[in-house]
Amino acid sequence: MSQPRCAALILSAGLSSRVGSFKPLLQLGSQTLVERAVALFRAAGVEDVRVVVGHRAHEVMPLIEAAGAQVVPNARYPEGMFSSVRAGVETLGPDVDAFYVLPVDVPLVRPWTVRRLREVLFERGAPVVYPRFAGARGHPPLIAARCRSAIRASDGLGGLRAVLRQWEAEAADADVADRNILFDVDGPEEWEEAVARWRRRSVPTREECEALLRHVFPVDPAVLRHSQAVARVALAVGKALAAAGVALDLAVVEAAALLHDIAKGQPEHAQVGARRLDDLGYTETAAAAASHADFEGDTNGPVGPREVVYLADQLAWGDRVVPLEARFSARMAELAGDPAALAAAEARLASARRVRDRVAAALGQPLEYALPELRRFPRSPIGCWRDELADGA
Repeated sequence: MSQPRCAALILSAGLSSRVGSFKPLLQLGSQTLVERAVALFRAAGVEDVRVVVGHRAHEVMPLIEAAGAQVVPNARYPEGMFSSVRAGVETLGPDVDAFYVLPVDVPLVRPWTVRRLREVLFERGAPVVYPRFAGARGHPPLIAARCRSAIRASDGLGGLRAVLRQWEAEAADADVADRNILFDVDGPEEWEEAVARWRRRSVPTREECEALLRHVFPVDPAVLRHSQAVARVALAVGKALAAAGVALDLAVVEAAALLHDIAKGQPEHAQVGARRLDDLGYTETAAAAASHADFEGDTNGPVGPREVVYLADQLAWGDRVVPLEARFSARMAELAGDPAALAAAEARLASARRVRDRVAAALGQPLEYALPELRRFPRSPIGCWRDELADGA
């Protein structure tokens, strides 16, 4: 099939009775929830965005029109959300191949998630594509135009979910690293949580990292084990630095360490991986992971997440923690007949040592105090490491 022409239906007609405020006008960052929903689809490349309104419609219509979306009135909004789905579907023309349905109180879905649903619809030709996180489906589903007649004919019992159930055998799930597909603002506590999530939107949770590594951009099991080892080292060093008074965002450190090799196997994998993370909206994490292969940062300011992740990657040999010299010893032996390559390896070791020494200085003690695993290694000349590692040191 050709690339689908998609529209978006934003459901913004309800009473907002449980949250205590009118949801579409709640302010999250610089935008209201209704403006944010329109901006989500625009950022994902969906030009045809329609907002179904009912309760207090006169208050939200100016914002919708200013955002360039189409207003769809629903006089039957007291009947429930399905009446808004049907009102929106009635306005879709024959040029629309598929449409998203998003309640306005699901405010934190990522543009990448919306794009991914479109990709899966294009690949699979499914009647419905659901975003899925941690095994659970969420919002917004992407529904093929051929489902419209069933929606229009439905009595609404069981809502949209009941109508779509008839295509379950053909439906597709799109795994996404976006916990917010499962999150809606149902009351005051959820609103506080929404604000907290918005402030931390550039850092994936551990569960989102897991989804990225296992489902979205699945990595080789050996890469996964190495990434988990790097995260373990980075978090241990980060906690020790924090205890020493260094201001460090440990969530950024852990996420960047887990995801630093997400594009492993591709040329310039560090940069490719950072671009992937940035595209997902994980900007802080992308910045911390981008330098894990070669660190060329500021060595005068305070130690930051980039240095911690870089150092942790240098100390993790597969899923083992070893001294820097152990990581470089075997490689240097292999390069003995190539002076230029050997010089480059020696330069990388010198860079890693500088970062290690900066971290130790910030700790006020040798690195072994943060990483007890290093204490079992004697301090040996670099040429001796291969024998000691082979002996199980």
